[in-house]
Amino acid sequence: LHGPLPDGTSAQEVARSITATLKAKGVNYAYGYVNGALVDQSPDLVEPLRIWKSAGYTLGNHGWAHRSLDQLTAAEFAAELRRNEPLLAGEPRSFRYPYLAEGRDPALRDAARKELAAQGYAIAPVSMDFADWAYNAAYSRCMARNDTTAIARLEKAFLADAEALEDQAAIRIEGFDRDSRTALRGLFYGPEFRPLVAPQVQVEAGSH
Repeated sequence: LHGPLPDGTSAQEVARSITATLKAKGVNYAYGYVNGALVDQSPDLVEPLRIWKSAGYTLGNHGWAHRSLDQLTAAEFAAELRRNEPLLAGEPRSFRYPYLAEGRDPALRDAARKELAAQGYAIAPVSMDFADWAYNAAYSRCMARNDTTAIARLEKAFLADAEALEDQAAIRIEGFDRDSRTALRGLFYGPEFRPLVAPQVQVEAGSH
């Protein structure tokens, strides 16, 4: 979950809506990357994690407080990684760099990779994305004002961005098997704004 929620909407509802949409579209594999600091501040966020896992999807480590590697020492990076782990007990060890920052300094980058390898983490690569999170605050404001015209405009823009990205992805993932293509497409659509528009986006394998 990223950004404010519309009034009357809970994180649990968002999690149920997203997982239900992924299931309906046949998405077999999806990762949710967790920052434990947010759960520490709002313990009710434990429930959306449970909903995600109960749906058969996987949680990964995104660092305790979403701090960029470029702002940390090697020791601080290791501490961020390990502090997040209690929320991920029993999950496959997968790590996504906050801000996708893998370290500008070669020595720090190497130290982080060694730490991840020592702890058994696979690094989750990102080949493409769009700023889906940027829609969330605007969507919440429009919902608060019941501005249906603006909501429709946001929906149209979001879908255009998502479908343009899917067109690029179709070229890059043509050689993947069916489940891989489904999983990759499923990962493109994101947080609080997603329940409104995800059912309209084609995420089925072989849609291109």
